[in-house]
Amino acid sequence: MTNRFLKIILFLCIVLILGGCAARQPVRESPPFKAIDLNPRIVSGDYVQKVDQFLVILDLSGTARGRKYQTARGLVKNLNLTIPNLRLKAGIRVFGEYADQNVLVYGMVDHTRSEFEAAIPVSGGYGQSPLGESIAAAGLDLKQASGNMALIIFSDGLETGTSSIEAAEALKKQYGDRLCIYVVSLGSSSRGKKVLEGVSKSGRCGFIVNPEEIQSPEGMAGFVEKIFLAKAPPKPEPAGVLPSRPASPSAPPKPKEVPPTSPPPLDSDGDGVLNDVDKCPSTPRGAKVDKEGCWVLPITYFDKAKWNINKGFVPALNEVATVLKSNPEVKVVIGGHTDNRGTGPYNKKLSEKRAKEVQSYLIKAGVSRERLNPWGYGETRQAVPNTSPENMAKNRRVDLIPVR
Repeated sequence: MTNRFLKIILFLCIVLILGGCAARQPVRESPPFKAIDLNPRIVSGDYVQKVDQFLVILDLSGTARGRKYQTARGLVKNLNLTIPNLRLKAGIRVFGEYADQNVLVYGMVDHTRSEFEAAIPVSGGYGQSPLGESIAAAGLDLKQASGNMALIIFSDGLETGTSSIEAAEALKKQYGDRLCIYVVSLGSSSRGKKVLEGVSKSGRCGFIVNPEEIQSPEGMAGFVEKIFLAKAPPKPEPAGVLPSRPASPSAPPKPKEVPPTSPPPLDSDGDGVLNDVDKCPSTPRGAKVDKEGCWVLPITYFDKAKWNINKGFVPALNEVATVLKSNPEVKVVIGGHTDNRGTGPYNKKLSEKRAKEVQSYLIKAGVSRERLNPWGYGETRQAVPNTSPENMAKNRRVDLIPVR
């Protein structure tokens, strides 16, 4: 019995010794990400810049928090480190930190690595997944953008609210060939992947990847290259003088070539703005447009703490209803907003009432309910800083975003 007891004690001592040795072993950390330098490819003249603006949409929702979000955050940081020295405007829009809010936390401004990284949230949130609303809001973020644009989405695709695919299709129609959409699929849900594949396809010129494909420096460099760079066109051969051949005396003279006449300039959507300058090539029929061919949608403003529509805004809403009835394929996101007075929950409720009041008016004007998606943003999307009563009045509003 004593021998057996001593054997047990000896065994436990050996286990403790081995465990202590194991505990003292250094923890292997992931090696720091060493971004591949893409600048030599530009300096050599082999590649040229193809994007002038880029916007990252980052999923902070409850379904993407924890390890999934930290993976996404790391990828966004590595993307930032790998982008070569280009003159770019950049932005970051996040959604789902809490409730159903989405916010532009950075941009659109001149891209700098330090400021861009500092704007990436440290942790995810607990909110819903208004991916569709974030994509629709991207249309406003990029409104002042010039040149080509890239929208880069990091999400698990488990959306709530507006259809993300419809929002992406509307965004593509708004900006045409100037915009490409790229998606990093964070989740394993088949439903979420189906949504993200549809969003990617809506961009026509983008693609979808999994995190594993771009975690290495080589994978991220390939990802960044495809988004931001294009192969330079071949350099023309030096012009040489070819020896002239005497014409055969029996050869008949060549008839004079008549230069082809240029086709008349096109205006495909009939909005009065020619295709070569039209930044919104699929404007609904009958809509009033600006000089760039984009539908000028009215903004409805409200009195403090009120949600009833003032009579002065009725004619403009009637014009919107007329256009929508003539274009049954067009849907509208109705965004309600407040100034920053009042609590967050109060402002959220008030903005929803304003959005639903405009929805109700358009329904009475003959537009079907299923084409109108009211959404209350509270005080989260200010048009101007709340620094004066005049500015606060501009933030008490409802704006409209078309979605096809």
